[in-house]
Amino acid sequence: MGRFLHHYRLQAVALLTWAVVGIPGVLALLEGDGSLPLRVVWAVAYVLFAVGFLVVQLRAPRRETRWLLLQVVCALVVLAARPTGFEAALLTLTAVQAPFFGRRPLGWVWVGAQTLGALVIYLQSFPVMRALLVCAVYLGFQAFAMSVARLARSEAEARAELAAAHVALKAAQADLVEREGERQRLDIARELHDSLGHHLTALSLNLEAAAYTVQGPGAEHVRRAQEVARRLLGDVRAAVTELRESGPEDVAPALRALASGVPGLRVSLSAPEVLVLESAGARRALLRCVQEALTNSLRHAHASEVWLEVRPEAEGIRVTARDDGPGLAGPVVPGSGLSGMRERASSLGGRLEVRTGPGRGVELEAWFPCQVVRAEGAT
Repeated sequence: MGRFLHHYRLQAVALLTWAVVGIPGVLALLEGDGSLPLRVVWAVAYVLFAVGFLVVQLRAPRRETRWLLLQVVCALVVLAARPTGFEAALLTLTAVQAPFFGRRPLGWVWVGAQTLGALVIYLQSFPVMRALLVCAVYLGFQAFAMSVARLARSEAEARAELAAAHVALKAAQADLVEREGERQRLDIARELHDSLGHHLTALSLNLEAAAYTVQGPGAEHVRRAQEVARRLLGDVRAAVTELRESGPEDVAPALRALASGVPGLRVSLSAPEVLVLESAGARRALLRCVQEALTNSLRHAHASEVWLEVRPEAEGIRVTARDDGPGLAGPVVPGSGLSGMRERASSLGGRLEVRTGPGRGVELEAWFPCQVVRAEGAT
C-alpha cells in the first residue's frame, strides 16, 4: 500500500478523526436516543470501520480491496443510521487510501461513487440544497485528501528510487576503486618491465662485455657491478611479477560503505572487520548481492530495517539479508535484479534463495564458493 498511511503518526491522526466523528453517536448510545436496533447497527458499523482501517494498515502493502470496500459500506451505514452531517468525514479517510488501490482514474471513480452514495442517504433526511452542500463540502475534502496522498506516495517512491540509486552508486564506486587499483598496478608493472628492465638488461650486457676487456684491478669492480646489475634486474622482475599477481584487496570497507547512510533504511551489518577473498569474481558478486538486497528492501519490501550478515565458511562466503517488511503471501516473482543475482551466483557455482511469508518480511540468502584468504574480527 505504500508508506503514506503506513506511518504511526498518520494512523493515529486518522483514528483520532474516526473517534471524533463518533462522539455524537456514542453520546446518543449512552443516552438511549433512538431505537435500539438502529443504535446497534450504528455501533457495529462504526466499530467495523475502524477494524477495516487497521487491517489495511497492518496488511500493507497487500492491496486487498475488500477491506477498503468494508470501510466505505460501514461509513455509509453510519451515515444512514445517524445522519447529522458529520459522519461523511469517514469518507475522507477512505479517500486518502484510494490512491494506493489502483491507478489514478479508479481513485476518482471511487471517491465519486462513495460521495454519490452519501448524497442518496442525505437526501432521505435533509433538504435537497443542504444535502448537496454537505456532499459538495466533503467531496472537496476527499479530493484534497486523495491529492495529498498521491503526492506523498509519489514522493515516497522517489525517495526509494533515490536511495536505491545511492546504494548502486556506492557499489559502483567500490567496483571502480578495485578496477582502478588493478589498472594502476598493471601500468606500473609494464613501466618497470619496459623501461627499467630494458635499461638494466642493456647495462648487464655492457658490463659483461667490459668484463672481457678490462684487465688488472678494474676487472674486480666490473665483476661486482655486473653482479649488482644482475640482482637489481632480478628484483625488478620479481616486483613486476608481484604487481601483476598482487593479492586480492579487503572487501570489508566496501561492505561497510554500502551499509552506511542508506536513506530511509536502517542497516545492521554483521561481517568480519577484514575480509579478503581470492576471486575477483566472488568479490564483485558479494558486493552486487548486498546492493540488490538493499535495493529490494527499499523498492519492494516496504521495510524500515534490514539485518545483513556476511559469514565466511570453509568453502565459500554466505550472505543473508532479512528485512522487517510485511512479507508476501505468495511466492516471490523474481525481477531483473533477483534474476541477475541468481545468474551471477550460478555462474560461480553458488546458489540464491528467497524466503518470505505474511508478517515475516523477506529473507534473501546467497552462497558463493570461493577461497577466503583472510577473515578477521567482526563488526
